[in-house]
Amino acid sequence: MFTLLICLVYAVLSRSRFGEEKNGDKHRTMNITVPESLEYAGAFDDIFETYTESCRLVRVKTTGLGSLNRLTYDIMLRRTGEEKAFIDALRCRNGNLEISLTQHAAEGCELIVNVMPLEFGVNVMQAALKIKACYQDLSACENVVEGFPAYDTWLEGIKYMYTEYGRRFAENGTTAIIGTGSAPGVMCVMARKAVNELDECDTIACMVYE
Repeated sequence: MFTLLICLVYAVLSRSRFGEEKNGDKHRTMNITVPESLEYAGAFDDIFETYTESCRLVRVKTTGLGSLNRLTYDIMLRRTGEEKAFIDALRCRNGNLEISLTQHAAEGCELIVNVMPLEFGVNVMQAALKIKACYQDLSACENVVEGFPAYDTWLEGIKYMYTEYGRRFAENGTTAIIGTGSAPGVMCVMARKAVNELDECDTIACMVYE
């Protein structure tokens, strides 16, 4: 009976196209690494005009000990299938440094649960805001704010998430819950699952790598 029920649920979800993107497959996030000396404002406008319907610079981050900038763009492709030509054209402008083009996998989701490493938290949280999904993470995010000592940066980031990001989620009519537990939390759940597979277990030792 249980197997029959699962098959029925699967059939309904398949027919309803549950989880598929609602806005097509042309929405992308693009990261372009450029030398710090490059005046990036307008440097790629003609290329974006050729290959995208819309393009917006959403983040600039220094990398390579300040010698490089990583530019993050939110784009809508004009046509799929031209990604290689698009990237090749950009490589002629950025000195053949790293370029990545990522398809948006979260379109249509109502809840995003972020279990990624801390440094990816801001990107995942912004994705949830963009598609107006609710958000949950295990231990907040790194790189939310800058200019503080390491531990203070994390604490100030928590405050910023509650205030600024909290306001943005409220404006979307969605909910964000942060710091719901990695250790203790998901680590304990994973350890318990492992114990269930053993004949016996006397001791569990958990170590968090930061």
